[in-house]
Amino acid sequence: MTAARFVRPGRESGFTLVESLVAILILMILLLAVAPLFLESVKANASGFDYTAGESMARDRFEGLMSEPLNGTDITVPGTNQTWDYGPEYLDAQGGTPVTVADSSHPYQRSWHVALYNITLGPPNTFTAATGGAPSDVKQITVTVQIAPNVRANVPGLRKVVMTALRYNTDPANVLN
Repeated sequence: MTAARFVRPGRESGFTLVESLVAILILMILLLAVAPLFLESVKANASGFDYTAGESMARDRFEGLMSEPLNGTDITVPGTNQTWDYGPEYLDAQGGTPVTVADSSHPYQRSWHVALYNITLGPPNTFTAATGGAPSDVKQITVTVQIAPNVRANVPGLRKVVMTALRYNTDPANVLN
């Protein structure tokens, strides 16, 4: 024969309303402490996406400029200038057709800078600025892609990509502009 279990009236098993409210309060405090980490994670992810997209756009333009002839239209320094700046142009995340004004759908600002230099060999070797219209030995090409100012101010970080290379003039008598 089994013994009957005696349950006192008013003492049922389970959680009381106060215990449940205290557990919910503790859970809310923990969630509020963790919530800023999720926000920072989303911002860091957006910043990383911008940097990756900017690097791709810079490399695309950079390779195009490096494959142009030395007197190509996109790397010419006009007149007697020593340097020349091209751009800015604004692109979307896929690097599509450039536009001339930044907006939320075209936040990437791309520009490039071309400078002329002469190299003098001999101890010490020197690298001096050349004047446009006169023979020069080297073109320095610098491509910059960054997030346009005031387009994504809520995402931290500068997110700027700069690529630079020198193109040597194999025919020094040929005037590089």
